[in-house]
Amino acid sequence: MDILIIGLIVLITLLAGAYLMNQKKEEEVKAEEHKKMEEDSFFSESDTSTNTESEEKKEM
Repeated sequence: MDILIIGLIVLITLLAGAYLMNQKKEEEVKAEEHKKMEEDSFFSESDTSTNTESEEKKEM
């Protein structure tokens, strides 16, 4: 009977560990996606300013 209780405790501990590792991985993926979105928006803003500068040069 004692071995069943110990086995149940080990099983619950392993499941909790797997759940926490999964949560950590999801947070890392979200952080990478957020960083990528920021970089993409930065590049699109810089592209806009570059286009404006090239248009000004053409007008001269």
